Amino acid sequence: MGVNLDAIASDFGCSVDDVKGMLMGITAELPDIVDIIDTSIASDDFSSVVMATDMVKSKINHFNLTDMESAVASLTDSANAGDKAGAESSFAALKSAITAVEGSL
Repeated sequence: MGVNLDAIASDFGCSVDDVKGMLMGITAELPDIVDIIDTSIASDDFSSVVMATDMVKSKINHFNLTDMESAVASLTDSANAGDKAGAESSFAALKSAITAVEGSL
């Protein structure tokens, strides 16, 4: 698990500092979405989980954050299937991926 800031900067044609700034803005917004997902899983409100994962996807779009993208996709699949255990597992993976991104900043 890791975030290649150099690769992202190269993809965007900007500096690593620019990428860090963009990712800091994104990670600052994620706690509210994480809270929505947590509450929604606890109450079996899987439609809200899907809505929240769409919000995460829109924030990380184009950053090539594969670990986070995989966790979000898995969480969406679990929520669509009504699989609470799968959603909880995928949610843990998402939180871990978020921590990895934050750690790279």
